[in-house]
Amino acid sequence: MDAPIEGYGVMVPEWEVEVTSGSTAVLGGTIEEIHEELLQLNPSWDAEYITNVTQSTATEKRHSDMHLFGRTNFKGAKYTCRGRWPECHPAPIVTGVEYLRYVQGKPKNGPGPGNCGRVSCSNNAAIWWCNDVSHNLSDITAKLN
Repeated sequence: MDAPIEGYGVMVPEWEVEVTSGSTAVLGGTIEEIHEELLQLNPSWDAEYITNVTQSTATEKRHSDMHLFGRTNFKGAKYTCRGRWPECHPAPIVTGVEYLRYVQGKPKNGPGPGNCGRVSCSNNAAIWWCNDVSHNLSDITAKLN
């Protein structure tokens, strides 16, 4: 697998997740792979954890992040699409971001600089998390705004 940025290394992100009440595990992979593994370890995981994220919680999160929306307004900006990859549909990216925001767990990206991990991948669309500092990163959701 090639890193999204030339010259960067590729690592497998690790996630500390609660499997059952009071029992955690450290699992490696994309959030989709972690979700599948959680369901193998605890078939009731979705009912116990995902459904606890109510619509009001999601709305509160969106409202609390409202001041950050200007950071993602690229109207009139110059940008380069594709690069070495074909275009992807935006829906899997949006779904991946929602997964990353609402699946409970503590992700870890090893020390950089020049270190990238693929944190979401579905329907030919990937989200990468790169680290350019010399210490571990552990809060991806702050970077999704």
